[in-house]
Amino acid sequence: SAIYVARILGPENFGKWGVLRSTVSMFSILLGFGIGVASTKYLAEYKDSNKKLAGRILSVSIIFSFFFGLISSLILILSSKWLASVFNDTSLLSLFQLSSVFFFVNSIYGVLIGSLSGLNCFKQIALSSFFSSIMGFFLIIYFTKSQGVSGVIIGYSLYYLIANLLLVYYLLKETKKMQIYFNFTDLKNTSIKFLNLSFPAFISGSIGGPTIWLLYAIVANMPNGIIYIGIFNAAKIAQNSIVQLGTQLNAPLITMMANDKSNLIDRMNFVVPWILITLFAMPLIIMPEFFTYFLRESDYDIIKLNTLVSITSFTAYIMLFKQGFGRKIITNEKMWWGVIENIMWGLALLLIITPFINQYSEFGLAYAFALVYFLDLLIIFPIYLKNNFFPQELVSFNMFLSWIIIILCLSFNLFQFSIFFRLIVFIFSILVQFILIYNIIVKNHTNENSNI
Repeated sequence: SAIYVARILGPENFGKWGVLRSTVSMFSILLGFGIGVASTKYLAEYKDSNKKLAGRILSVSIIFSFFFGLISSLILILSSKWLASVFNDTSLLSLFQLSSVFFFVNSIYGVLIGSLSGLNCFKQIALSSFFSSIMGFFLIIYFTKSQGVSGVIIGYSLYYLIANLLLVYYLLKETKKMQIYFNFTDLKNTSIKFLNLSFPAFISGSIGGPTIWLLYAIVANMPNGIIYIGIFNAAKIAQNSIVQLGTQLNAPLITMMANDKSNLIDRMNFVVPWILITLFAMPLIIMPEFFTYFLRESDYDIIKLNTLVSITSFTAYIMLFKQGFGRKIITNEKMWWGVIENIMWGLALLLIITPFINQYSEFGLAYAFALVYFLDLLIIFPIYLKNNFFPQELVSFNMFLSWIIIILCLSFNLFQFSIFFRLIVFIFSILVQFILIYNIIVKNHTNENSNI
C-alpha cells in the first residue's frame, strides 16, 4: 500500500505525508512501545504464576495507553497551527488536526499487540493483522486516490481502527480463557512496578521520534526540502518493510527470553534475525531494482532511487542487528542504557544533517542515517560484548567476513557496477552468507555438546 501511496502522491505530497507520520510517531508509536514492552514482559512472567497481578498489569497498561493517547491527541490538535508554521506550510494545519485520530488509534494498537504477545497469543495477532491488512490495503488506496494526503490519513486511521477492534476481541476472548481478569485494586503499587520498565522504555523511544521530527523540520525549511523528504521516504518503504519483519520477532523473543535465560535462547536472539536480514535486506542492498521496479513510470528518478534504496536497506541491516541488543536490555531491565545510546544517536544525527543535505542534496538524509547508525554500532558493540549482552561465542572470523560482504555489496551499488555483475555477486554472496551463518550455528552447537 505504501508503494501505491508513493506513486499516487508523488515526491512533494509524499514528503508531506512523511512529515505528518513523523509527527504522529513522535508520541503515538513511542508511547505504545514503552507501555507495550512493559506489558509484554510482565504478562509473560506472571500470566501463569500470578494471575491477579497479570490482571492488574493488563488493567494499568490499558488505562495508561488510553489516557496518554487521549491527552496527546488533544495536544496535537491545539498545537497544529504552530506545527504548520515550523514546517513553513499552512496547508499542513488541517492535516495535523486530522492526524490526531490516526495518532490515537496508532498508540492504542501498540499496547494491544504488546499485551497479546505477553499472553503468547501470536496466532491471534497474526489473524487480526491478516484481516485488517487486507481491508486496510483497499481503504488506504481508495481514500488516497480520492482525497490525496488527507485520504492517506483517513485510510490508515481506519486500518488501525479495524485492527484494534479485532485485537480487543481476541484479548477479551483469551484473557477469559486464561482466567485473567481486569483488576483495578492496588493500582498504585502495580503502576510503580509497571513504570519502572515502561518509563525508561518510553524515554528511550521518545528521543528517536522528536529527533526525526526536528530533523524533518530542518530539512523542510531548506530549498526543495519537502521533496527530499518525499524521495527519502519512498526509498524507506523497503527499509520499513525489512525492519517491520524483524520487529515481528521482538514480542516472541522477549517472551522467550523473559522465561528462559539459557545460552540457546540468547544465541537465537541474534542468529534468527541475522538469517532474516540476509534473506530480505541483502538482496535490496545489492539489487535495489527488486524494489524500484514497482515505482517505474512514476515521478521519481529511478536511478537516484536505486542508490537510496541500497543505502536505506544497509541501514535496515544495522537496525535489525541492533534490535538484539534492545531485547537484551529490556529483559535485563537495563532500559536506561538505551536512553543514553539514543541521546548520543540523536545528537549526532542533528549535528551532521545540515552539512550532509548541503553537500549531497537528496542523498543527504540516507547518508546521514546510515553513517550515524553504523558509528553507533561500532561504539556500543564492545560495551555490550563486555557486559555479556552479546554471546561471545558468536564473535568470530565468520561474523567479521559476513559484515565485509555486506559492505562490499553496498559499494558495488554505490559505484554503479552493471546489473549483470551485481546479480552474479548477489547469488554468490547470499550463498556465502548462509554458509557463514551455518558454520557459526554448527560450531556453537558442537562446543555446547562438548561442554555437556
